[in-house]
Amino acid sequence: MTKKAATENPDLALVPDLVGLWFHSKDEQGQIQWQGHIVGRPEFGLYLVQLFEWIMGYPTFIRMVSMDDMKDWQFYRTDEEMRGWYQDHHGRRNA
Repeated sequence: MTKKAATENPDLALVPDLVGLWFHSKDEQGQIQWQGHIVGRPEFGLYLVQLFEWIMGYPTFIRMVSMDDMKDWQFYRTDEEMRGWYQDHHGRRNA
């Protein structure tokens, strides 16, 4: 049995390519857990994500994450958009 390409399967054609997007992941309680950048997709349904630490924003780990685990994440087009959203929603609490 051979796998059909995404262009041959109309359901797969509806799945957006997330590579290049920035994100905040959430834990089971809906709290922000990670911040990062999607850097690759080695196979359908799996993404490589570069995580960044919270204080200075330096890159830390690269992880492989399934698309199913990303269903509640917030996605952004740029890192500025991601940082701006976080500052608007969380930065003022610490001021």
